[in-house]
Amino acid sequence: MQRCGNRLRVNVQLIDADAGNHLWAERFDKPVADLFDMQDEIVSRLANMLNTQLIEAEARRAERSLHPNSMDLYFQGIAWFNKGTTPEFMAQAREFFERALVLDPKNIEALVGRANIDATMAVAFLTDDPPSASRRLRQR
Repeated sequence: MQRCGNRLRVNVQLIDADAGNHLWAERFDKPVADLFDMQDEIVSRLANMLNTQLIEAEARRAERSLHPNSMDLYFQGIAWFNKGTTPEFMAQAREFFERALVLDPKNIEALVGRANIDATMAVAFLTDDPPSASRRLRQR
């Protein structure tokens, strides 16, 4: 933490305590008067980064499962979704969400994941038929 006049600089790092690996770092600069806003921003960015890391860890664990359950398949789907907005990643994610819904048709997370795929495909024009993707969204 450094302070110069009415400015505050905070360097934040997240280190894996077991392995000593550097996981995340970011610098935040704000006026001292915005201290609470800076705190909220740091917590929000850290939570988002940790969420992504935890999803990837769950997806890796689920890959090793001989009999994945609906949530295992959901985590694998969301991990593919988080890789980026390409038709290939979206197709892989959709496949996992669909498999999750076969095992548990009431899996809300998988339903939302599938809807996010349709929305992403339509908005990013990653489909040859955006109106069809939009209709699927309205039908759900």
